[in-house]
Amino acid sequence: MSAISESQMLDEAESKVHYREEIAKYYLKKHRITDLFDNITAALVYQRPDDPKEFMIDYIKKLRDSKAAKLDYPSLFDETNVRSLFGIMDPAKKGYINHSQYKSGMENIGVSTYERNPPGSDEDQIGLDVFVIEAKEGLKVSNATFSPS
Repeated sequence: MSAISESQMLDEAESKVHYREEIAKYYLKKHRITDLFDNITAALVYQRPDDPKEFMIDYIKKLRDSKAAKLDYPSLFDETNVRSLFGIMDPAKKGYINHSQYKSGMENIGVSTYERNPPGSDEDQIGLDVFVIEAKEGLKVSNATFSPS
């Protein structure tokens, strides 16, 4: 039976730590825990409730109820905000934005899941209705903070 060197013991310990970190990261990603805390933090900063702990409890309850009833999830952005953003990107009131603006608009509201080439992309003229539909769907995904059942 050979003796294990101090270096081998340290390598083994580091390997176990790395494995545990990877498991923890996987768990957080799988259950969208980081997304949940990001959304709660953003809502807290935006709304600045007098009782932040009660606000967080209510937020999670709304999220749970929304999942059960398949309703809209708590979000900083509603359709009015999405329409306003479109208006900012279309100051000349042409009724459309270009593909680059569309992509930037989605990123500005925190939407990462959206149709990359929606109707109007070929002409580089994406209309308000398309932008609103894609933004609402993307917000639903990003604000749900759980995997759909």
